[in-house]
Amino acid sequence: ANMPAPSSRLLVDTMHSSCEDEAPVVGAVSVSVAWMRTIVAGLLLLMFSLLCLPRHAFPREPQRMPAALRTLSLAANHCISGAMDSSLREAIESDRVVLFYLDGCTYCELAEEALRAKGISFKKVPIDSYKPALVACTGRSSAPSVWVQGQYVGGCNDGVEPWQGVLPMLANGRFQEILKASQTCETC
Repeated sequence: ANMPAPSSRLLVDTMHSSCEDEAPVVGAVSVSVAWMRTIVAGLLLLMFSLLCLPRHAFPREPQRMPAALRTLSLAANHCISGAMDSSLREAIESDRVVLFYLDGCTYCELAEEALRAKGISFKKVPIDSYKPALVACTGRSSAPSVWVQGQYVGGCNDGVEPWQGVLPMLANGRFQEILKASQTCETC
């Protein structure tokens, strides 16, 4: 049996029925608006939950760094681009432990707290004016950027080598070893 084509009035009425309990009928299937809202709310909750998880909730394989960066982790006052900027060198040499920080940075605060808890003194330097020089030296612009006796040791949780990062290095004793090797650590 031939059904007459729906009028434009009928189409408009069907399209505006989203405030009712039932969504428009598509073929012989009807989907509850409440059910669709539940699905959308669940998907939004899942999406925002994933966005708010801390970075360490998603383990990643340590990436092998280029050879130029490997020498950086072993040599004091060394940059992957060659010569270190004089103002950066001066800042790094101003104390045995230098932490370049960004105001309001949670990772900077965590690194600071961990160093204080271990009784390790350090100098805080605002990172803003040093970012281009730090990128030239480390390949990274993130805060914090921590240097011990002129050697780049990474940020809060990681660095250019898998063993780097203030928290892991303090936990495994490597941070203290670097300070002891320089014979400038009173509390190590």
